[in-house]
Amino acid sequence: MTSGRLIKFVGLLGATLLVLLVGACGSSEEAPVAPKPAPKATAAPQATSTPAPTVDPEAKKYGGVLRYAFGSTPGRMEPILAKAVDKEFMQPIYGVLVRVSPEYAQEPQLAKSWEFTNGNTEIILNLADATFHDGTSFNAQAVKSALDAIKNPDNSSLSAGVLKPLKRIDIVDEKTVKLVLNKPDAVLFPNLGDVPGMIPSREAMRATTLDEFNLNPVGAGCFKFKELLSDSRMTLERWDKCFDPARPYLDGLTIRIINDPAVQLANFRAGDIDAFRLQADQVRLLEGAKNTNLQKADQPSFAYFAVHRHMEPTDDVRVRHAISHAIDREAMVAGILDGEGVPIYGPIVPAHGWAWDPTYKKYEYNVAKAKALLADAGLADGFTLGPTVWYGEQAALPRMNAYADMLSKVGIKLDLLMMKSRESSKGYQVNGKYAAYSSGLSGSTDIDRMLSNHFYSTARRNVGKTVTPGLDEVLDKARGTFDLAERAKWYKQAQDLIVDNMLEIFVYAEKLSLATNDSVQGWEFFPEEGGQNYFEIWLDK
Repeated sequence: MTSGRLIKFVGLLGATLLVLLVGACGSSEEAPVAPKPAPKATAAPQATSTPAPTVDPEAKKYGGVLRYAFGSTPGRMEPILAKAVDKEFMQPIYGVLVRVSPEYAQEPQLAKSWEFTNGNTEIILNLADATFHDGTSFNAQAVKSALDAIKNPDNSSLSAGVLKPLKRIDIVDEKTVKLVLNKPDAVLFPNLGDVPGMIPSREAMRATTLDEFNLNPVGAGCFKFKELLSDSRMTLERWDKCFDPARPYLDGLTIRIINDPAVQLANFRAGDIDAFRLQADQVRLLEGAKNTNLQKADQPSFAYFAVHRHMEPTDDVRVRHAISHAIDREAMVAGILDGEGVPIYGPIVPAHGWAWDPTYKKYEYNVAKAKALLADAGLADGFTLGPTVWYGEQAALPRMNAYADMLSKVGIKLDLLMMKSRESSKGYQVNGKYAAYSSGLSGSTDIDRMLSNHFYSTARRNVGKTVTPGLDEVLDKARGTFDLAERAKWYKQAQDLIVDNMLEIFVYAEKLSLATNDSVQGWEFFPEEGGQNYFEIWLDK
């Protein structure tokens, strides 16, 4: 942090907070480059069969093992019960039916082409010639079995809600599947680039229990599972019968499990790993470093501060607006993220470039307005807001102390209560027993997951199941059209409803950075877990 930035931050948050900022980073509940323009779409996305690209041996090399660091051991390695954070480990093993690029382009992978028919209520997937790691054929029956298992309520799959628009799955022939929807839905298809699009071997699943399969996952991706040593590493080896016979270039992939970001950095500097994701305060340490390349990308996520909408006094929207006015988002980005982020005032973030509006600044920082709103609500003398809990425990204390410092300037005292992250999340989001909660939502390149997961009237994370007049209808309209410009219009209307009713207070969207050594080539950094293009990476050594 430069001295100029440091002086500004001291003035805003106080010297005590600076001690707490060392090593701090944003939170993630399950965990600046200008956004690239998304491709325009006026109808359902189409694809045609694409031949394997010719590889110039002078330009790209086969061989070598990429060593990549990640911060946690996977909880699950199968698509039924897996969580978002598990995707980083699963994606190389399974691949996906349709890959969604950082620019929101939908690209062939295990589905080599597709067609929307019958008024966009049917999606015909033509499957690639691929083989599962156990030698069985990747075929229509495997896709149907996998999607049916996620939809089966007896399995309690975390991805079941994503497939809710899917009425049934029909097998047309060995390499063709028809997805029949209840009605046109623009969100289902890109979600085939997520956990639901990771297809396990049907025969391997039938031969064992789900828990046993979890320990030895079998997919049709470009890397075959070899071993997982908890809290140590996962090793994968090349599989040359994936969706593209020319891929992958690597002989293998080793994901080192290193929980401490400082240890990740030390391993990278020592040459023991080839790549890792940087924390915000590590970026400046590696900028300009020898034999090091940095990629930056906007993360499809947001950090937020939420207050209970059915408890006094925050059941009064004026009080919620006042809290928003009291939070200096620019200071949060400068101090908590060391500048590696963007202040936001609504749930649409820079990663959603096709709908993001950088001029959107409703209820921005204004202490005078915050005090006036509190006085209008009969709270001119302020009040205590608590218990206030959060996700992130000790690591998130700098963020929480920043909120406390800012809100104290308008007479609101935060009663901070630190507890285990999962307990705080459940206590606020499920049981609704705490007055305020702070966390972050890791989302997707598709906006709908970030908006609907928190704000649709029946959403699991909609605390108190708040019904915001008109919001469900607007979100439904956005899902019902494939025109990105039309979708953007509806999502911006949804954003206005969410922000005007102050369903949550949005603070910042974090930028993520990837550090690689000079030998790593062809990596298109994807700031969401599970989207990396490992099949395209090669090593120049």
